Amino acid sequence: MFVEASLLYLASGLSWFPLAWPLAAGLLAAVYAWGLALGFVRPAGIAAIAAVFLLALLCGQTPDGVRGVALHGAFFALALMLTLHWVPGFRNPLLLGPVAFTPDARPFTMRLNLDKAAVGFALLLLYGPLCREAGLARSLLVGIACAALAAAVLLPLALALHAIRWAPKLPEGLALWALNNLLLVAFAEEALFRGFLQASLARWLGGHAGGGWAAIGLASLAFGTLHYAAGPLMVFFASIAGVAYGLAYRQGGLLASVAAHFGFNLLHILLFTYPLLVRR
Repeated sequence: MFVEASLLYLASGLSWFPLAWPLAAGLLAAVYAWGLALGFVRPAGIAAIAAVFLLALLCGQTPDGVRGVALHGAFFALALMLTLHWVPGFRNPLLLGPVAFTPDARPFTMRLNLDKAAVGFALLLLYGPLCREAGLARSLLVGIACAALAAAVLLPLALALHAIRWAPKLPEGLALWALNNLLLVAFAEEALFRGFLQASLARWLGGHAGGGWAAIGLASLAFGTLHYAAGPLMVFFASIAGVAYGLAYRQGGLLASVAAHFGFNLLHILLFTYPLLVRR
């Protein structure tokens, strides 16, 4: 399981470098073949992965027009189902938990989400319109600034609503959490909601006043809704965070939004209750 996770993390890192895409693709093939052999992925899951990769390629080739909108809609529907673990054929292995990082925190569980990860890989490797970065230094600086913006707005709000408490710590499994959060969670979610959804909406609404802001808002609401299982407060917080990540993408591409997303999550887990307080 941890070997499979390590290969998937390595493939994620290599996916940022076009010259390394053949190696990344080979690692992905090995991971999913291994998952098939171990029973973590079944043939139905492999078929869904193949479909999402094919749709990402077709969307990149037809970004606009009626056919393009239809293809984008089909991709987003399948990608959302994979992200929410609604597609049969996956048994994502447990990596961490359930663990309460503080006595008053909700238990946290982390899995190697083979279904969700496929969405990020499909977009980064095959979706041509994706803006990967705007120069390494600029993208990282924008990401840090937007992580700070999200923290400045969200963390005081969450404290005021008694959703979290000040709780500085070095939690159990931090290194594994960080690898998974950066290389799979933030990577896949930002690729889908910012690199695909927000960018597509911005392109289609570009001729209207405020179209860019509408794209950020709509993508942020969709991103917030993704967190429905954690309750309405989490949907609210994630929607606000999505605005900061959307600004990061607009100014610095996917690398910036991934950095903002991971940076905020890192501050959250190190300094406050994670993910939220238990409701009593």
